[in-house]
Amino acid sequence: MFPKKAIIAGPVYLHLTPDLSSKSIVSFSTPLQPDQILDSEGVPFGVGGRAAATGLALHRFGIPVHLVGKVGDDRFGEVVLNRIREISPDLAGGLVLDPSTSTGVTIDLNPPDGVKSTQSIPGANNTFYASDIPRADLQLADLFHFTDPAAMRSVYRSEGGELLSILQRARREGLTTSLDFSLPDPSDPAGAVDGSIVLLNCLPVVDVFFADAADLVYLYQRDVYDRFAGWPNGNVADEVTAELLHALSEQVLSSGVEVILIKLGPRGLYLRTASPAAWKKAGRALAGFSEGWHGREFWAPAFKATGTKTGEGSERLVSGFLSGLLRGEEPGIAVLMASAMGA
Repeated sequence: MFPKKAIIAGPVYLHLTPDLSSKSIVSFSTPLQPDQILDSEGVPFGVGGRAAATGLALHRFGIPVHLVGKVGDDRFGEVVLNRIREISPDLAGGLVLDPSTSTGVTIDLNPPDGVKSTQSIPGANNTFYASDIPRADLQLADLFHFTDPAAMRSVYRSEGGELLSILQRARREGLTTSLDFSLPDPSDPAGAVDGSIVLLNCLPVVDVFFADAADLVYLYQRDVYDRFAGWPNGNVADEVTAELLHALSEQVLSSGVEVILIKLGPRGLYLRTASPAAWKKAGRALAGFSEGWHGREFWAPAFKATGTKTGEGSERLVSGFLSGLLRGEEPGIAVLMASAMGA
């Protein structure tokens, strides 16, 4: 069975990683002083952002992918486009060049034996709208996946109004809609938006939904979240039970979602799917799925990672699951693919 086609939309950045391997932890033990300079051994660069990471991973898995996002009409945007085109000329066809703004940039500071931090300049990501998605692209695809809406001001403001417009546009063209949702840092501007209201508005037009367990507990059972967070371990995902996962997934599925995949870190993945009646509006990517996808619920273990982790594990996990889904695999296989790719 040939895999179906996917559009991956969301934030795209030029990603810079200064090489600080020659620096000692002492260099970062105190705040930087005015006019202080830290030498770098070089600045490796590439394409960043969760949309790019998800789309590139899907491409490597053999799925026909079209990236949709926005960069500035500047040198950084040119670098991003060229890097993506080097991988595949067709991948970058949905990236909009906006001369009125600059390309988004992320800078990773990862000192040896220190704490990694990331500086983010959203740039063009803050001006992405439903009108930036060509209708012709939607007509040629089967799945529309949106990731990291909290990183795009135009998308998350007004309680996710633009996110709803984006998903509705994909739904009108007959695509299966997919959303990878995460909460922003409370100190970020997006942190002032009520995520539960965003989901209340948008989930009725979402078919496949991804979220971290801790985020769902925070949104739907805040008292439980506060209790878990106050325990010595302080890791909410470590305390989540099967009963709590069932209750959280029930709230999401009752909004009309057909498939929910909850990420539990080293504890694995929880998958639950809706009853047969809900699958009638599932879009092209889910069309013709067997009864094996209806009314399923299971908790899959995480794979133990081997070798060195390179980051972007969550995006690879999502890509692994979507790859299985777009190939028409049974749910158990799709979850195993997600666990393996995310390890």
